[in-house]
Amino acid sequence: RRRIRATGDCLTGRAGLYSASMEEPGDRAASPAQRTGSARLLDALFLLARSCHAPADSTALMEGIMDCLLSLCGAERGFILLSPGIAPRALGEVVERAGPGQLLPCVSRRVDYQGSDLFSRSVAKRVLAGGKALLIADASTDRKFKDQESVLAAHIRSVLAAPLLLDGSPVGVIYLDSINAGASFTDEDLRLLEAAAEHVVAALANARERDRLTSRAAHLQAVVEQEVTREYGSRSIVGDSPAMRKILEAVQLVARQDTTTLILGESGTGKELVARALHDLSGRKAGPFVAVNCMALSAGVLESELFGHEKGTFSGATGRNVGRFEMADQGTVFLDEIGELDVAVQVKLLRVLQEKVVERVGSGRPRPVNVRLVCATNADLDRAVKVGTFRSDLYYRIAVFPLRLPPLRERREDIAPLVEHFIRHFQRRMGKPISGIEPDALGLIERHSWPGNIRELRNVIEHAFVLEQGSRISAASLPFLASRAPAPAAMAGPAPAPSELPVPSLAAAREAFERRFIVDCLQRHGGNITKAAQELDVPRSTVYRKLEAWGLLPAGRG
Repeated sequence: RRRIRATGDCLTGRAGLYSASMEEPGDRAASPAQRTGSARLLDALFLLARSCHAPADSTALMEGIMDCLLSLCGAERGFILLSPGIAPRALGEVVERAGPGQLLPCVSRRVDYQGSDLFSRSVAKRVLAGGKALLIADASTDRKFKDQESVLAAHIRSVLAAPLLLDGSPVGVIYLDSINAGASFTDEDLRLLEAAAEHVVAALANARERDRLTSRAAHLQAVVEQEVTREYGSRSIVGDSPAMRKILEAVQLVARQDTTTLILGESGTGKELVARALHDLSGRKAGPFVAVNCMALSAGVLESELFGHEKGTFSGATGRNVGRFEMADQGTVFLDEIGELDVAVQVKLLRVLQEKVVERVGSGRPRPVNVRLVCATNADLDRAVKVGTFRSDLYYRIAVFPLRLPPLRERREDIAPLVEHFIRHFQRRMGKPISGIEPDALGLIERHSWPGNIRELRNVIEHAFVLEQGSRISAASLPFLASRAPAPAAMAGPAPAPSELPVPSLAAAREAFERRFIVDCLQRHGGNITKAAQELDVPRSTVYRKLEAWGLLPAGRG
């Protein structure tokens, strides 16, 4: 029982392995320095195992090991010294200030005075160069160290030091010393230090791997950003209509602030492109942009994706998962289709906005995050608040600055520029020598109602690129639009008989009808897939899958 309580005392950095408050009546525990043999080795094994198991952060792990060593060996001071290239990134400015060949005190314990040499640099350099552990029982009588000025100047009487060997190469030193004339380290203390060094090396290896993965993630993020720029162009928001000019002016203004922004608009109007523009024009542009489609994930999975989870929290949680908010620290989180967010997840999101901390599922430890939140939806959140499916307090927090994107049918003057934009894009992507569009084909496009908005237009142009064999897109390459195009007013006549309709096949006609039927149902319900699926009497996933196949639903883009 003493050992268990002593472990907590050690891990919180308190001096001594045992204290009078821990003793049972009539029982007086020996001090760490007095305990020898198998009992002391058992204490060491127990405490080192506990200190290495608990912390997830490598620096915290090394601090726990040092606390244990100070208690077990009766040392007064301790340091973990690392080469600059090995020190974890968490040290930040300390690493940047280090000179070439300098050892960094990454962990320091019980340092009672300030000075340029808080530890014996001569001992540390000797251990690092030789790659072997060193014990100085009494520096005042050991002839080898009478000429070591740093030892004598600091009044050090006893020293322990062991190298940290990473992949066989010395990368640092773990160091203990004492100025107490009545206490000397022993060979047993040296063996404990060497064992602890193995744990420190494991922590360093984990930190190095984490830094490598972080760099890899940053590289992949940069690649994704380059792909987005290459695919959509540097001026990804295309349009010069009065409605779009107003939107772009608002984006320029709000991007400079960290104001939570709610982007409203039908599916396919370019909500994610506006969210990316808000990020790219902000002071957070160097940070990550993390997008999450709330509609594509169930409530349980979404909570883990947003906030993360700990190992063993639920079946299948074989490891720790970092949530999207932690991934987006110093950057922007974009929650698309936030109207589909489960009420339980809404509560946690509200806490993130209010307190700027997240808690992983299965963990009670709050983790601070610094992110800007941008949300988007095609649902009527005002109505959702009234019927109780969306929390009013969360709604007011995310709708500080709403941006409403007009549908394509309300900005028809932007259709021709968008067509030219997508032609240039697919020309580069497919390598086909298509340089423009015929007037009659453009007329078909401009007369279409575009229920799927810009995403539908993009898919139509891509389809035309596949079919077109000439140098310009013709009406023949737009069979779906040609079959649905209304007759011009001057040429309007009686409606053709069903047999005269230019439908390519029964399957195509069935799909066209099903598509129009589902889109009409969605429009009646303001784009709410759940309510549309209820009216259609089909699973919500079926509607979602069909819309995605038709290009009417974001597969990652809003």
